[in-house]
Amino acid sequence: MIHLASPHQVLVDGPPTKRDPLPAPCVHQLFEAQAQRTPQAVAVVFEGQSLTYGELAARANQVARHLRRLRVGPEVLVGLCLQRSLDLVVGLLGILKAGGAYVPLDPSLPPQRLAFLMGNSACAVVMTDNSLLPRLQQVPSAANASPVWVVLDDIASDGVAADAPAAVAGTAPHQLAYVLYTSGSTGQPKGVAMPHRALVNLLHWQCSSSGMKPGQRTLQFASLGFDVSFQEIFSTWLSGGTLVLVADAIRKDPVALLAAIARWNIHRLFVPFVMLDRLAEVAASQPSLPGELQEVMVAGEQLRIGGNIRRFFARMPGCRLWNQYGPTETHVVTSHELHGPADLWPDLPSIGRPLPNCHLHLLDRHAQPVAVGGVGELYIGGAALARGYLHAPELTAERFLTDPFSHDPQARIYKTGDLARFLPDGNIEFLGRCDHQVKIRGHRIEPGEIEVVLGGHPDISACTVMAKRQGDGDPMLVAFVVGRKSADLTLGSLRQWLEQKLPEPMIPGRFAVIAALPLTPNGKVDRQALERVEGMEVAASSNYVPARNDLELKLIELWQKLFHRHGIGRNDNFFELGGHSLLAARLVVAIEQLVGGQLSIAALFESPTIAALAERLTSEHWLPAWQSLVPLQPQGAKPPLFLVHGWGGDVYAFVELAQLLDPDQPVYGIQAVGLGGKVARHITIESMAAHYVAEIRAFQPEGPYFLGGYSLGGLIAFEVAQQLQHQGQRVALLALLDSEPTGGIPWTIYGKTLLLHLSGRGVFHLRRWWNRPSRERRAYCRGCWDKLRFLLARNCHQPPAVTAAPLPDRQLPEVTGFDDYYHAVAASYRLRRYPGSVDYFVSNDTDTRWLSCWRDLVGGGVSFHRVPSQHNDILAPNNVPMVATTLSRLLNRAQQS
Repeated sequence: MIHLASPHQVLVDGPPTKRDPLPAPCVHQLFEAQAQRTPQAVAVVFEGQSLTYGELAARANQVARHLRRLRVGPEVLVGLCLQRSLDLVVGLLGILKAGGAYVPLDPSLPPQRLAFLMGNSACAVVMTDNSLLPRLQQVPSAANASPVWVVLDDIASDGVAADAPAAVAGTAPHQLAYVLYTSGSTGQPKGVAMPHRALVNLLHWQCSSSGMKPGQRTLQFASLGFDVSFQEIFSTWLSGGTLVLVADAIRKDPVALLAAIARWNIHRLFVPFVMLDRLAEVAASQPSLPGELQEVMVAGEQLRIGGNIRRFFARMPGCRLWNQYGPTETHVVTSHELHGPADLWPDLPSIGRPLPNCHLHLLDRHAQPVAVGGVGELYIGGAALARGYLHAPELTAERFLTDPFSHDPQARIYKTGDLARFLPDGNIEFLGRCDHQVKIRGHRIEPGEIEVVLGGHPDISACTVMAKRQGDGDPMLVAFVVGRKSADLTLGSLRQWLEQKLPEPMIPGRFAVIAALPLTPNGKVDRQALERVEGMEVAASSNYVPARNDLELKLIELWQKLFHRHGIGRNDNFFELGGHSLLAARLVVAIEQLVGGQLSIAALFESPTIAALAERLTSEHWLPAWQSLVPLQPQGAKPPLFLVHGWGGDVYAFVELAQLLDPDQPVYGIQAVGLGGKVARHITIESMAAHYVAEIRAFQPEGPYFLGGYSLGGLIAFEVAQQLQHQGQRVALLALLDSEPTGGIPWTIYGKTLLLHLSGRGVFHLRRWWNRPSRERRAYCRGCWDKLRFLLARNCHQPPAVTAAPLPDRQLPEVTGFDDYYHAVAASYRLRRYPGSVDYFVSNDTDTRWLSCWRDLVGGGVSFHRVPSQHNDILAPNNVPMVATTLSRLLNRAQQS
């Protein structure tokens, strides 16, 4: 609604009428109502596991009861530190049901950052799991911060029935739902305290304006520390939809993410602009796009419509693109849907109009409304406001002001620091920041916080950090540093200093050494002058080596353009320079355009330096036929260790494990045939293993062999070992990382556990799978039928005729999850007694009944090694050192014998 104060002034306000009173005062009450309406519908899915609305509500009730016994209630903050899993959303919902407010504690954050978040929030309780608890307990704590540790793994054994009603406190709309920390200009993060009222207003609008229908799927992309994650999770649940969680490795890789969107038939996606742009770039080379995608919501940074995005949406005319705006202090307050052909969309779309019950004001420096078309600072009022900053009354008073346009003396407006313009059609055009705050890949960053940390480096006397637009339009953090005398500054030393204290998005992409910081007449850093200063690029390492041939020179030019820095040498490492999955995808596309042919992202793991990559590209057959063997750590004189892929088919999960083993221990990953979508996949585990055995023996003709596999990869490694022994070869080590013996188990073994399995876990799995989409249900039933046919054939002394279902005839991107395919393949596998020995890594959620199956299957005995983690986290960064230590000991013992 537009109020004209004069012919030259305009006040941007909300709609002329407010919505009806909201149906419930708090978010978890809205969820409870939906769970009662659709208890059997699937609420959340993660890596083959799922929970219905009824099951999710019951598990969250258990958590809520446990927290209530610890006196968690309204205004009590609970830290939530869990990896991406079903437990993560169960814990979040349980905290809200108890009446408390959650504080996300990302396990990947440096210890100093976690220590500040726990100390500043003064969390009364911190919820985690057994795998993360030891690390959290080592985080230095403030004198007044001594939280109660709640291990989510142990709550299910609290002795109360899962379906008992939760003892939920009477939470009021003005009370807190969460506290999210954003970067602070003073050098410390600040916690935004958000009440239920603002979130319910947003969710009510999102559910009514979206085209989402019950049962449709939303991919949960944002990390829990972003406010968008709340919007993703609860707008899906309140619409009766299914939330699909994906692993961090998939979230960070646009190739894998695009595959997951197609694999899970995702209907709605919330992503920052940078990831959308990378998805569109990857999609340009794909023959087909996700056919079910209907809505894409972009928020967190300014949306720019380039050629990739235009082509992406032109190929999906039924998919709607929304541009949303809102700082963490208010969450989303405006929205704009782009209409018409994508070719006609503006390069910089507007951020739209205010949401219901939200009031936007564009004011000049004298706090007066600006004229239509004039530039003003954006102020936000109404139902969307956070309470303020936690334990920071002065900062709250500085940014949350009394609303001069309201008759309510208690009403406030938030000073965003964003510049905007009111367009004649009623929409708002975003124009950037008033101050130095920036957005990098969707992360809101205060350069001042980085400057405080970087200034503590012993070899730096002064520094400043700012964002610069690069040639591709993306902003990048640049650090200008003044070194002390005789200081030997290298990129590695500066990055390592910051990585120990700051999250990855806050690490500058460039470091430039200058003689002194330019100053304005009043003594402040002259940032305008710095825009013109390049400085001497900090060397990537102290032993710079220039290019030796034309191809290396061209690759260096590509890397310099990609990283926006000079001084890159032939021995510099892509990942040490700060390369990540988004940059990797762009680099692969650029190299393909340079040399022709196709290159996989996995090639960067194998050849991460300019020299190695150039040698790869100039080899006689640089684009060989598909190879499953991937050298993760090829150096060393010891016999190699071969690690077989899991459900996803790729070997990314083994990269860190390979780096933590003995430096003299070569490690090779075995990736799935058909992973690139250009070769047919094997339809039985036996044929997979035969192919892998052939590649292993071509590389290492004679044993002894050292094998391992994670999850499904353990079954495949088990069959590889069988075939190697059948060929007269010795297998010195067979390490199975939490591999369930699914498939055709011999009758003598299966009969001992069949009744127990059917009476307990089998019934649970059958009910869980029956509630999944028909395509997945058919694959599960097909596997059960194959298993039954095998058992009947075995009992009647007839040879079984078991085959996996044929694969769908479609091209897949390079990295994908093949759940349906692998479930059918695993179900048809005939486990046979193995004469050798096995080392088995056991997670917290391993079904102990299967351990007895492995004992009966392995003639040479099984040694069990406990890893205090969940199955999906056994190779997570915090658990890999423990796995690597145990595996190193087993390798040394096996090699000595």
